[in-house]
Amino acid sequence: MIMFVMMQVNKVNHRKEFFRVDLNHIRAEIEKLGLNAQWTMVAQAAAYRQSLAIEKAIKDNPAGAELGWNVN
Repeated sequence: MIMFVMMQVNKVNHRKEFFRVDLNHIRAEIEKLGLNAQWTMVAQAAAYRQSLAIEKAIKDNPAGAELGWNVN
């Protein structure tokens, strides 16, 4: 879509479809087009959230990283 050209991360290889745009903006543009879509605004992303917890634990106690902490 032409409206997202300036938000493309890779403007050379158009098959690499990554954009600097938030989901609310995309949703608004899709709704303007009159398209019906189902939206998941907050994904489960369990592995991502576990990774964030591990990063926070390491930041809070860097020595714990050497112990191989696994935050669940």
